[in-house]
Amino acid sequence: KMGSSSHLQGKLQSNNVSSTISSWGLPAGLTGKSGLVTFNLNWDGAPYRFNLATLQGQMSLNLKQGEFANIGNTSSAKMDFGKLLSVLS
Repeated sequence: KMGSSSHLQGKLQSNNVSSTISSWGLPAGLTGKSGLVTFNLNWDGAPYRFNLATLQGQMSLNLKQGEFANIGNTSSAKMDFGKLLSVLS
């Protein structure tokens, strides 16, 4: 018996990458003027039941005039930076 699956394709564009990242609750160690994310994702289940364990697809990130800045030396800052890299990967 075949179950349901969901497909999400789109683009996210920002003219202030730092502000966008902060509004998502992610660490503000990445700065940039503009950015574009394109994605084509699939997962098992209904669209309202996002399933990270079965997530597959492609995503690309294009930043203009950006940099990693003010990462900090504390363990917490390093963990926040790791969280940001996980999202980007």
